[in-house]
Amino acid sequence: MGYFIKKLSIAIVIGAIWLIFFAEFATFFVGSFFVGSFSGIMSEFLPVGIMTIIMLIYLWTVRCKKCGKLFSYRNVGTKQVNSEDILVKVELNDYNTSHNVRGTHEQYIAGTRDTYRTCYRCKNCGHEFYKKFSKDNAKV
Repeated sequence: MGYFIKKLSIAIVIGAIWLIFFAEFATFFVGSFFVGSFSGIMSEFLPVGIMTIIMLIYLWTVRCKKCGKLFSYRNVGTKQVNSEDILVKVELNDYNTSHNVRGTHEQYIAGTRDTYRTCYRCKNCGHEFYKKFSKDNAKV
């Protein structure tokens, strides 16, 4: 079932891109012949064109770099590779005598910065790549 849903979502994205392109080109050509105002049509075409370019860039980033398949990476695992002591900025509440919040202030407290490495593997060709990310934890 998951395979079918993944293929269906890819088909919906591709269909939406084609629909946007054809609708905008039809609006451009029909509107420029009958309306005669080029600037009005470009004001409609520009945001949809920018949105389409952003969608294409997103699709380019979620493909396998080796075989080119879309949405083929799977999370294999995450490992902690480093931990260091740092000061973490925390926002704390200030309370009045009746225990209502009257304001906030920021304070640095001791904490750790944990660095993780996540491994992703392509389900089609087996290509692996790693992403690193950090997480700051306050010791409260």
